Amino acid sequence: MAHFVVRAAGLIVTPILVYAFFFYLHFAILKNSGPGDSTMSSLFQANLAGNTFFNHPRDVVYGSVITFRNNAYGGGILHSHVQSYPAGSKQQQVTAYTHHDTNNHWLVTKTTRASHYPDLEYLQDGDIIILRHNSTQTNMHSHYVEAPLSKGDYEVSCYGNAEIGDDNDHWRVEVLNPSPDGRIKTLTTRLRLHHVTTSCILSSHPNILPEWGFKQYEVSCMKKDYKEENLVWNIESHFNDRRKPFPAPSCVTRPLSSPFPFSSSPPCFLSFQCPRILSPFQKPVSSPISCS
Repeated sequence: MAHFVVRAAGLIVTPILVYAFFFYLHFAILKNSGPGDSTMSSLFQANLAGNTFFNHPRDVVYGSVITFRNNAYGGGILHSHVQSYPAGSKQQQVTAYTHHDTNNHWLVTKTTRASHYPDLEYLQDGDIIILRHNSTQTNMHSHYVEAPLSKGDYEVSCYGNAEIGDDNDHWRVEVLNPSPDGRIKTLTTRLRLHHVTTSCILSSHPNILPEWGFKQYEVSCMKKDYKEENLVWNIESHFNDRRKPFPAPSCVTRPLSSPFPFSSSPPCFLSFQCPRILSPFQKPVSSPISCS
């Protein structure tokens, strides 16, 4: 029995402790924001010193320019560029990219296609929107055309502009963790985008596109609802000169009190709690905060 205990301690317990120690050391030292952040989740990045996500406005409104991060492990950022698909519709490519880039920016508009809104109108669950690619001014689009790699899905492309387009540019927002005020929040609101015409759901895949897609991740519109994380997105960056940024919270280390999704309680201005990330392989959990 003593021999078994010694072997178990030496061959099982000790390697686990060494492994956990190096993970702890890794995250204790590498706590600053850097160029490799973009491969991690939005909340993991927000927890790093020097990250600028807290400089962005909190509540998303029409006329805002935003980026979407896919919630699957290693998920990329919704992206487009001027190059077209070599087959299928031969329209402008939509992909997922793992680096911060201005080609990740999308303008949120109503189906009236206006780009400027005199009054602040908050984006909410159930809204039908058009996402206009900010660099090329084309609309994110889907149709009954097969995706380039995921043959059971529909292709997602960019097409038209502020004046030219059709109902295939329309996407319905579904919020999975509604906030008390009904508004969509930067970083913490988890959502899905349903294509109105085909009833498919915007999805990112681990499938790598060939050279013509610059080895970026495939984005398609999935016909079936599999309740998977690759169908879920969050808003990572948010730009709007008419909205004030929300202040970074002052985080207090306390025992875990509530699971993700994040909760809120008055009179705290922020409607989320500080992410307490133990490993990039874990989903974010939360600890109470004191707000200043």
